[in-house]
Amino acid sequence: MDSRRLIAAIRAGELDSDFRNLYGGQEALAHQRARYIACLEKHISLFGEKQAIWLFSSPGRIELGGSHTGSQNGHTLAAAVDADIIGVVGENAHSMLRIESEGSRPESIDLWDLRMKDREHGQPSALIRGIAAWVRKRGAIMSGVDLCMDSSIPRGAGLGACAAFELLIAAVLNSLFCGGELSPVELAMIARMAEDSYYGRPGHLTAQTACAVGDCVLLDLKHPRAPAGERMDFDLSKRGSVLISVNCGVSHTYLDDELAAIPLDMHSVARFFGAEVLREVSPVQFYENLAPLRKRVGDKAVLRAAHFFDETQRVVRMAEAVKSGNMPAYFRLVDASGVSSCQLLQNVYSEHNSREQGLSVGLCLARQMLPEGEGACRIQGNGFSGSILAYVRQNRQRDFIARMETVFGPGCCRVLNIRKAGAAEVAAPSFT
Repeated sequence: MDSRRLIAAIRAGELDSDFRNLYGGQEALAHQRARYIACLEKHISLFGEKQAIWLFSSPGRIELGGSHTGSQNGHTLAAAVDADIIGVVGENAHSMLRIESEGSRPESIDLWDLRMKDREHGQPSALIRGIAAWVRKRGAIMSGVDLCMDSSIPRGAGLGACAAFELLIAAVLNSLFCGGELSPVELAMIARMAEDSYYGRPGHLTAQTACAVGDCVLLDLKHPRAPAGERMDFDLSKRGSVLISVNCGVSHTYLDDELAAIPLDMHSVARFFGAEVLREVSPVQFYENLAPLRKRVGDKAVLRAAHFFDETQRVVRMAEAVKSGNMPAYFRLVDASGVSSCQLLQNVYSEHNSREQGLSVGLCLARQMLPEGEGACRIQGNGFSGSILAYVRQNRQRDFIARMETVFGPGCCRVLNIRKAGAAEVAAPSFT
């Protein structure tokens, strides 16, 4: 369908059923119609009218459990959310993949030149080039693409904006040049490999898998290149709760070293036992050797390892609670994860600016407002800065948000819905 006809179709409500699937009920429709139309009109202004246009959406993600367990090949629990990046896609007659996004500089790479470039390390262009290179290794023959994006994922909130971006690119190339044959898990692995090799940031698959697959996903990273995963339905609205991300207004400055220290500390404990990661060490072995461990690696590393052993097993119990619908048990485990972050993992505030402890204040205030068994809270993302995640009863939602806004300012709260669909083309039935 061409650009103008697609705009008319959206105005006429022909994509409303798709928007409901992605974004929830009737109240979201007007905003999403306007958003997609604005992105289409921007695509026309930048690249001209196209005879064939595709729409894509790639969700953000939340970490439900498994704080800093992935680096040690542990268990993680994550879910896709309705905050997303959308893409309007048209082909061009060149070999270029051209990307325009509000608030970011334009990106352009030659799909005939996908060699790794040292100067691009740490840049978005490295991710784009790396994803295209790995898709080509799957046998794709690619031609030029013009992509205009719009993101509703706030930066720095721990909602997986980078992973959503990666999966949007991967989904576009898969749909246009692979016939959609690459599975969501394959797309996640392609994004992860591009981030590792081209971008220069090693990691694990949790964020990419959640964005690619949708729903709630339990991952066992014992074999990180081929993790075992289980997808679960987790509709909080049916359980009378909402999920709220609270931006506690904490600066992201000076955090790189502190974030890098967490896996380094955990690896130091693993090496004490002749292992690469803590997954290869038994908790019994760990606790029987606390005295020599403290002398070798220090107390902070020991405490962070203790967090790993508790947290990776806690994630498994959280998944069991989700599957059985036992929300009081689930909430207790969420709270326990939050307490472990404070006491053991120690990623609640930065030592560079110990006067600024917004996450601790947010957790303190949230716990004061959430009765035991009816709600819970924990840090969202890597910690030190950003947001907390709170589970709030629907009938307490307004009071919770109002109270948080008195402390952290208007707009600090965002209600998130777990969405079923991963990164994929947005396709109305009438268009097929």
